[in-house]
Amino acid sequence: MEIKYVRDVLVDINSVPKVHRDATLRDAVKALAVARANHPEDRLPFRVALVVDDNGEVIGKLGHLAFLSAMEPGYERRGDKESMHRANVDPGLVESMSGHLRLLQPGFPDCCFRAAHFRVADVMHPLEDAVDADMLLISAVSFLVKRQTLSVLVRRENRIVGLLRLADIFDVIANLISSDECSDAARKGDET
Repeated sequence: MEIKYVRDVLVDINSVPKVHRDATLRDAVKALAVARANHPEDRLPFRVALVVDDNGEVIGKLGHLAFLSAMEPGYERRGDKESMHRANVDPGLVESMSGHLRLLQPGFPDCCFRAAHFRVADVMHPLEDAVDADMLLISAVSFLVKRQTLSVLVRRENRIVGLLRLADIFDVIANLISSDECSDAARKGDET
C-alpha cells in the first residue's frame, strides 16, 4: 500500500482511549493503562487520551505534558502568574518568586497525589486544530513540526475520525528510509 494521505496512517477514533471531561487525572491514568494493556503489537501504546463531553463528542486531548503540568507546584494558580505578566511585572522577578515558592512545596510523590485529583477539563489541550483525513501526509508532518506536538486530531468533514501520531508517522518514515527503493533512489540521485 502506498502511503500518501493522513487517512493511511491515522489511528481510528474508536481505538483511542477516552475520558470524560469531568474525570480526574487518576481516571485518565487508568484509561491509558487499560489501553496500553490491550494495544496491538504492531503499534506503539497510547500516550494520549481523548477528552469527551456529555454527548461523547471529542473536545480535546490529554497527553503526558498535561499530566506533568498538573504536577507543577502552583499549577492551579497559573492564572495569577499570567496576570503578573499582563501587569508588566518583570518576568525575572516572577520567575524568581516562583522558584522560591517551589522550595516550599511538597516532594514528587505528593505532587503526583495532588495532581491525581485534578479534573481532566482543567489540564487538557482543548480541540483547536485538526487535520483533514484527506490531507497529504507530508503536509500533516509540516503541521506537527510547526506546532511542536506529538499528535493531532483528524477530521473528515465536521467529525473527528481519528488521531495522527508522530510515532506512527515515524514508523512510516523509518520503513521508507530503510527500504531498497530509498537506496535505489539515492543512488540514482548521486548519478545525476
